[in-house]
Amino acid sequence: VPGGAKMDTASMLDEAIRYTKFLKRQVRLLEPHFQLGAPMFDPSRLCYYHSSDT
Repeated sequence: VPGGAKMDTASMLDEAIRYTKFLKRQVRLLEPHFQLGAPMFDPSRLCYYHSSDT
């Protein structure tokens, strides 16, 4: 979990849930592109903002 070393257990679990949901959304977003044979995307354009970023 990004930033996990600075969190208590409850915060880390909350952040893990948020990060997992974020990853699931990314898979849903990118799946159609791969199924259609779309060109590769640039993974550097994907970003995740965890709660300490706000």
